[in-house]
Amino acid sequence: MADDEKTVVKDGEEAAPAPAGSPIKKYGIMLGIVIVMAVGGYFVTLKFVKPMVGGDQNAEMADGGDEAGSEHEAPKKKKKKKKKKSEHGEEGGSASHIFEVGDVIVNPAGTGGTRFLSASIGFEVSDEETMDLFKARQPQIRDALITILGSKNIEQLTDMKQKEIARLQIKKRVTKLLDTEELMAVYFTDFVIQ
Repeated sequence: MADDEKTVVKDGEEAAPAPAGSPIKKYGIMLGIVIVMAVGGYFVTLKFVKPMVGGDQNAEMADGGDEAGSEHEAPKKKKKKKKKKSEHGEEGGSASHIFEVGDVIVNPAGTGGTRFLSASIGFEVSDEETMDLFKARQPQIRDALITILGSKNIEQLTDMKQKEIARLQIKKRVTKLLDTEELMAVYFTDFVIQ
């Protein structure tokens, strides 16, 4: 029992041994645990959470700037498309147009009509001529959207990966339907499942 107790010496005098369960020991251990957890949480946030939510720039600064070969290199820039010249000789590729098909309402597959999806889809096109083509063929585009979205079940419509697959299917079907390569992107501007 004498081995468990420690004696504190102060100015040459022996003080009474500190009991094993003293508040000083308890608070010291708890303070050490809190410090270790805080430092660990900081590094986990810095290395894992911030890069996932787009904080790569802040993480670079905290790691010492953008040194060559650093772990957090800036994302590669996408190649820019060549800008098309309009009839007036101006570069007009920077201004795109959005054609929107609103209020597409379907019953998802396997719901027996008890659930529905209400969606609006935007199509980004590069020029006014393609915009006019989309306006003229809106009924065919709406039919393609209803067919594709109506073939998906609730799980597919709520899963982000499956939603991206549906977006690609829509783009492929509409590009083929209109026989154009001017469809740049497809956006879900409204997507509500009831």
